[in-house]
Amino acid sequence: MLLDKDDFYHYIGIYLQNMKGTLVSLFIATLVLVSCSEEKSRPFFKKKDKFQPFIFNMQHYFSANEFNVSFPIWFNDTIIKNRGIQRITRKIYGGEFDGEGETASPKEIKTYSFNIEGQLLSIQIEQFYENAKIADIIFDYLSPKDEHGFAEVKRKRVPNVSLDELTEESFKIYEKEAYNEKFLVYSDDLSGDYLFYLLKEKHWGVIAVDSILNPTPHDIVTLGNTFYPAKVYQVENTVNELNVVKYTYDKSSNYIKSIVYNEYPFHKKRDILYDQKGVCHGYIDSTFTDDKFLKRSVSTFEMEADIPMRVNHGKQASDSISGIFQYETFEYQLFESRKK
Repeated sequence: MLLDKDDFYHYIGIYLQNMKGTLVSLFIATLVLVSCSEEKSRPFFKKKDKFQPFIFNMQHYFSANEFNVSFPIWFNDTIIKNRGIQRITRKIYGGEFDGEGETASPKEIKTYSFNIEGQLLSIQIEQFYENAKIADIIFDYLSPKDEHGFAEVKRKRVPNVSLDELTEESFKIYEKEAYNEKFLVYSDDLSGDYLFYLLKEKHWGVIAVDSILNPTPHDIVTLGNTFYPAKVYQVENTVNELNVVKYTYDKSSNYIKSIVYNEYPFHKKRDILYDQKGVCHGYIDSTFTDDKFLKRSVSTFEMEADIPMRVNHGKQASDSISGIFQYETFEYQLFESRKK
């Protein structure tokens, strides 16, 4: 049957209208599929860890870095200043404990004195044996810290109190030798050995370290700056690294997360613990050999207003703490103007 012109255009209109609906449906379906696809492929963004300012710089405190008295960067100067802290007395207990995990007298007392700006003025270290003082030494700071945390310091013995040679030599005092944009150089005031800081990551390769610093096996090489070291080690035969310490920080905030010590035949790791608010509440030290777990100690802070008042060091076997083997207390004396 032949269609007249009007019928022809009528059926064409119906056809196009139906096609329009089909195309719209296809378009909508395509959008839904794309949207779902994007939803599935959208990456999962982990919530960033939050870290709160802490009175102790945990990459330096409670470690061998305390013996490097030329860099008094163990404390957060801002917190010391804002809280009006004039003195911190740290008492370290260990050895024989009573039934409640306490001992009568400390084996060591460290007293830190600050000025009103939060800068460290002096450290006094007293050591005891069976309630008798066996050592007493004071370090007086002759200048404020420079931009790298270095300060001139003078060792002073307390009259009529002996200090064995080993104890005295364990504390390191350095003299500033050279500063430039590539590195910092200090020398040990007793041995003359060098302490190097290689500041820029592009110079951290083996060849660069050797060509720029030419360290001996007795020198200490630090990759990174004084406040946030990335790696500390000694070099033997140019390429062999000894006594390696590696630091891991939160990428966005520079808060320390872990420290790894490689001291053959042992491998030790310290994990810094933070609570849900981002306040540091302790750390765990684990020891391994040939990747085999040997032992672990757990150190936990007892806090008041986010300030540690005590730290308990306990041995841990499996998932339980077997007992406290050492504890420390902290007493804070404020400037008169800040006392309530």
